[in-house]
Amino acid sequence: MAKAQEILRNALVLAGGYYLSTWLVAPFWFLVGPWTNRGGHPIWVSTLVGLVPALIASAAAGFAVGVALETARPGVWALGFGALVAGMRWMSWRWHLPPDWTDRARQAIAALNPAAAAIAGVFVGRRYATARSRTPQSGAASEAGG
Repeated sequence: MAKAQEILRNALVLAGGYYLSTWLVAPFWFLVGPWTNRGGHPIWVSTLVGLVPALIASAAAGFAVGVALETARPGVWALGFGALVAGMRWMSWRWHLPPDWTDRARQAIAALNPAAAAIAGVFVGRRYATARSRTPQSGAASEAGG
């Protein structure tokens, strides 16, 4: 039963991390909106500027997921979180005309780069959580004894 509870808990952590990443990206759109909505820029500038908020939010949410995970195999959960981010970002694109290969390339870039940032964030979060748990809590012990 403990294994099923661990899987359920970690799955809920992944879902919460994705939900967190969608809320973290919102404030950045006010900053980059003028760069992505206004014409006159090359397509790569709009794509790059549009990716920055998603990269930051995905990495921050990945860090939070990495800290909250309780597992001996964080790599599997990191890939699961990356797949969740990539799949949801891929499905968020809508086309009113059939897309050509350049449109699909932009869609793939917009899906896979935040997923990679989320995976990296999970690994950094796990490293932070394990380093923090191994550090002796000298402040708490001295306050309790004194």
